[in-house]
Amino acid sequence: MLRKHGGPVAVLTVLMLASWMSLVGQGIIGGGGGGSGSGTITNGAANDIPCYSDTNEVGPCQTGALTHPADNTLQFNDVTITFANGVFTIQDATPTTGVTQLIVKAGAGQGGTPMQEWQNSSGGVIASTRGSTWTYSGGTIGVQFVNSGTTFAYLYNGTGSITKTSGSYDFVYLQQTFAPTSGTATYTDLVSAATINQTGGANGITRGLYVNPNLTAAADWRSIDLANVTNSHFAINTGTGKVSFGGPVNLKSNTTTFSATPEFDGGAGNIIHIELEGEVTSSTIINLVDGRLYTFRICTDGTGSYTFAWPTNVKGAMTVGTDPDSCSVQDFVSDGTNLWARSLGVINQPE
Repeated sequence: MLRKHGGPVAVLTVLMLASWMSLVGQGIIGGGGGGSGSGTITNGAANDIPCYSDTNEVGPCQTGALTHPADNTLQFNDVTITFANGVFTIQDATPTTGVTQLIVKAGAGQGGTPMQEWQNSSGGVIASTRGSTWTYSGGTIGVQFVNSGTTFAYLYNGTGSITKTSGSYDFVYLQQTFAPTSGTATYTDLVSAATINQTGGANGITRGLYVNPNLTAAADWRSIDLANVTNSHFAINTGTGKVSFGGPVNLKSNTTTFSATPEFDGGAGNIIHIELEGEVTSSTIINLVDGRLYTFRICTDGTGSYTFAWPTNVKGAMTVGTDPDSCSVQDFVSDGTNLWARSLGVINQPE
């Protein structure tokens, strides 16, 4: 049923669709074998417009005019149905007061049978829908979200398999825009807010997110890959929770090109490395992050005997070794402004 609210009411029943198909089949409406052209099928008083079923039985319909203004077109009041070149269109031309809806009501015996079904030319089901999900041969698709004319609908809870030999594929894709100009509005892409109440002898594992891949041949698998998070934001914020790692933790290393006055970038990595090719008369460090741990690894070339001047905001720094082909290493912690030594450091370690 197509229902128009807030203005002149135009109701098109599914029965009328069957009526049109019957009329087409009989050649009354253009598009079937036989009569074509335009004209008025009938005009009647209130609730006296004939409705046709596939057995040509007549019953009362909504008041108004049911017309055939052109080939492949049926019009009832402000609602036009067109079927041409494989495209089926329903349009409610009532002015823009109120809304337009397409309502399909199931009978009492509908049960779990899909209310809509799309088939290929051989009768195979391509897609079907029931309730708020769309089902097709590879799994289930969530409700489509339409924004600014773009539709996003992606697979979830898939029961089939997806095979791609090239290109890229997003299994679940969320694209939103959040742009408040005032107030304390918040935005979250995905919320898990389960209530966990394990009592007595219950000791099972509970999870907010569980990733369990079967890595048979993954060149570069990343269970969680965070990108475009700048130094002033958290990639992961645990609050007061604990962090446990079952394997090694890799810290990013950043090599600074040698100069007599190098600038180190605290936002580019936790391990800061430089290969000395001469004297460093002064140095600076930028983009320090409060609470972040840093390690300086300062090495010398085959000549050695170079002095190194630390940035002025590095506190407790050691004197760097001067042996050729050796490295000096020391750990620090940042308060966002300064670096504070966490170890005495080691010098002249052979490369």
